Amino acid sequence: MIFFDDRHSSPSSSKSSRWGWLLAATLGVLTGCASLPAPVLNQSSVKTAKPITVSADGTRASTTFDVLTFNIEGLGWPARRARAPSLRKINTALRGMALRGKAPDVIMVQEMFSHAAISTISDLAYPNMVSGPSRTQRKELEGAGRMLGSYKPKKGELGVHIAGSGLAILSAFPIIETRSEPFGRRRCAGLDCLSNKGMLFARIAIPGVPGTINLFNTHLNSQGASRVSPQRYTRAHHLQVEELGTFISTVGSQVIPTVLGGDFNMKGSAIRFERFRNVTEPFEIVHE
Repeated sequence: MIFFDDRHSSPSSSKSSRWGWLLAATLGVLTGCASLPAPVLNQSSVKTAKPITVSADGTRASTTFDVLTFNIEGLGWPARRARAPSLRKINTALRGMALRGKAPDVIMVQEMFSHAAISTISDLAYPNMVSGPSRTQRKELEGAGRMLGSYKPKKGELGVHIAGSGLAILSAFPIIETRSEPFGRRRCAGLDCLSNKGMLFARIAIPGVPGTINLFNTHLNSQGASRVSPQRYTRAHHLQVEELGTFISTVGSQVIPTVLGGDFNMKGSAIRFERFRNVTEPFEIVHE
């Protein structure tokens, strides 16, 4: 994402000139945007499942697996500067966990935008990895509604995306199915509109465990960081939560164990949280 700050713009022609320069710079950055890595699916597991425990009456068997959801803040210049060293530390830490046998079985990543961010994640020793939506991916499912009013280009609502969603799912177990869906150009607010935010689905098969497990990853519209009014970013978040519910019900199943992770951007907002809780029912929310 690119950060626009027009607070110091002068009026009339100077302001227009400054805006034109910023827009030209933004579109220039587009040519250097990182491409998402090719998906890798249905590869052999790099680890076995944790022990399967059978209940005393023999009617129920259970096991566990670890899921890490991680916003790596992998934005490029000029939104963030000198992020590469921190991203390398993330890579080193996760590799160290793998060497100690403590690596998560699944990692859900958000904000994998820059070349350095993609290298950080794709270099990890996970045999299965999917990502998306891409920068140019178009919406397929029917939308839940639209933002009201016209675009606000000076706040990043250009009507085009300069980056993909930044979402990825890595799995130590085979990914046997995947799908992604963007929210759409008219379901975002402010600077968040510069990326093609959306939802990513993956279905995994854990060796020795009957059936499969569904995974969903998303990154919802930010609040104040979007640089638009609370009314506008609240409306965008509302629409995206509705889109998430539709996506889960369309590609998922209530009879398949499911994990939903991501950056939900609900901190300090009871309204956002309750709306999210209602739409994602019957999920058990494990962290508020």
